[in-house]
Amino acid sequence: MTLHVVHLLRHGEVYNPDHVLYGRLPGYHLSELGVEQSKLAAAFLAERDIGYIVASPLERAQQTAQPLANKLGLPIDTDERLIEAENYLQGKQVAGGRNLFTDPSNWQYFRNPIRPSWGEPYDVIAQRVMAAARTARDRAAGREAVCVSHQLPIWIARRYAEGQRLFHDPRKRQCALASVTSLTFVDDVVVRVDYAEPAGAETVTLMIFGIINQLPRWYRPDGPTAPRELAGEIADFVLAGLDRPAQAFLHHRAAAADLFRFLDLEQRRTAVPDGEEQLRVHLTAGGFVAPVHDVHSFSATGRLRMRPVCASIYSL
Repeated sequence: MTLHVVHLLRHGEVYNPDHVLYGRLPGYHLSELGVEQSKLAAAFLAERDIGYIVASPLERAQQTAQPLANKLGLPIDTDERLIEAENYLQGKQVAGGRNLFTDPSNWQYFRNPIRPSWGEPYDVIAQRVMAAARTARDRAAGREAVCVSHQLPIWIARRYAEGQRLFHDPRKRQCALASVTSLTFVDDVVVRVDYAEPAGAETVTLMIFGIINQLPRWYRPDGPTAPRELAGEIADFVLAGLDRPAQAFLHHRAAAADLFRFLDLEQRRTAVPDGEEQLRVHLTAGGFVAPVHDVHSFSATGRLRMRPVCASIYSL
């Protein structure tokens, strides 16, 4: 009995400050964080015997495949069957469910959530992605293959392989950014499904170490935030990470603002002669230097004010 493994790799975080449901639209590339997530995924997969890499034609998938291709010296093939699911809401500012039901013009798309009526049928997605996975398996010639795709196609392929109904609650998909869903084939039958998040817990761990390592650089004990209160803030952050997926901190651009909400002018050692400070915050951990906010400033009230582009953790 010969086992063949195909890894379905989801792309990293996309730069999308306007919360557009971009679907198959061109021009949506990885954020700086997404690039780093793809590197973590590449490091994880490089430990396997990878012989073939193929990706969706969309830019974010091609970018995610590149670090692994560079590591292994392999080309990246393109397969249209790995593309994002078609969605009739594409182009609207409804990503993550924002304003999805407040616009009456969207209601027509929710007549049949089982098919679903807002886009490409689930069974069509399952058939094309599984066909692409089998092609990748064959082209790997006895080694393992990597298919870079998107959340919904990967999740539907997994449910199909596991014999589950394709209709599901989108909020409960186990397919994080830069995650790896591995299908083990015996002939044409999937006999095992594995799942890993190379860019999940590792990233948050580096963030936590970085926060602690940098405390002496920005924290002043005689400032308005007492040491015990600061310790509570950090403990809450760590414990929250145990309760929900790590990407929850990384996917939403407000995460960094929430994490650093206890910072204000009085806590900084830097003088602010003009009442407003431009600064760069870095977290250093494990040899990585991570700019958290490329540029941000403080208002006169001492509360953190960030430009939307810079409100994400950029790289680890």
